[in-house]
Amino acid sequence: MFARQFKIHLLRTLPISRCSSTYKRLLSASLAEGNVVVVRQANGGEPLQFPSVWLRDNCQCSVCFHDNTKSRQANWKRVNVESRIRSINGSHEDNALTIDWQDDHKSTFTLAWLQDRDFAPTNRKRYIEEVYKPTYQLWAKSEFKNVLRTFEFTDVMTQDKVLLEWLESLAIQGFSIVRNSPPNVTVVRQLADRIGYIKRTTYGEEFEVKSKDDARNYAYMMTPLPLHTDMPYYEYKAGINILHCLVQSQSQGGSNLMADGFYIAEKLRKEFPKLFEILVKTPVDWYDIGKDGDMSFHNIWRAPTIW
Repeated sequence: MFARQFKIHLLRTLPISRCSSTYKRLLSASLAEGNVVVVRQANGGEPLQFPSVWLRDNCQCSVCFHDNTKSRQANWKRVNVESRIRSINGSHEDNALTIDWQDDHKSTFTLAWLQDRDFAPTNRKRYIEEVYKPTYQLWAKSEFKNVLRTFEFTDVMTQDKVLLEWLESLAIQGFSIVRNSPPNVTVVRQLADRIGYIKRTTYGEEFEVKSKDDARNYAYMMTPLPLHTDMPYYEYKAGINILHCLVQSQSQGGSNLMADGFYIAEKLRKEFPKLFEILVKTPVDWYDIGKDGDMSFHNIWRAPTIW
């Protein structure tokens, strides 16, 4: 009883300005309808929102989460997805939120961790567009010169800033040109090794495309190649194709044709929605069957034209 009276008396005698300052800096949270945890930030920013079952499933304690491997240590027999929140407490000192669950488990989440994973629509949109994958920039023939980006081979290989810009151009515009590469057969592998692993295909990790007599592949014929998508017959296709021109033909031809398939698909969706729906819903057999030298292959993948 004395302790309670002493605490109340102490609070009453504190200057109002000091009490107000401490209150504004406190991280707080509440449980809204649908078992959604709403976190109010001390700086007055937009409230953060999380389904309570998601927080329970993503508990960061050493029992539930292995920090070295950044992996959940899921145990479906141990975790009770029906568990409800008993209490929520915000800590100013640690800038963290602690949740006491009804199954006697306790979870602590830092504010920085919560901000990165906020379920609010604006934050999810920001994550998708800025962190996960940049928004595509669709382009038509008339816009080609404006979206074309060129890079120097040496800069891509030696400067991380330029490397990032090159990768962003591939993700956003879908293509780019790398100039002044050395005239040798290692260039494609050097660029590929700079950014990741090479995907092996029927033709190996690297292969030459050149005219051949009695060609067994359309790419090797002495006729112009129409617009096409490479390797549609694979379930997991290479994300980036790198082409290096080693020898330029002295005869007429040898030009590269390029189009933005996403632009064409979007235009088709808007102007011919019924035809677009057919291409989205109708499965097609994509195949590469034949023989090249001593190698035989039989690849088939069934999928719609647009998917």
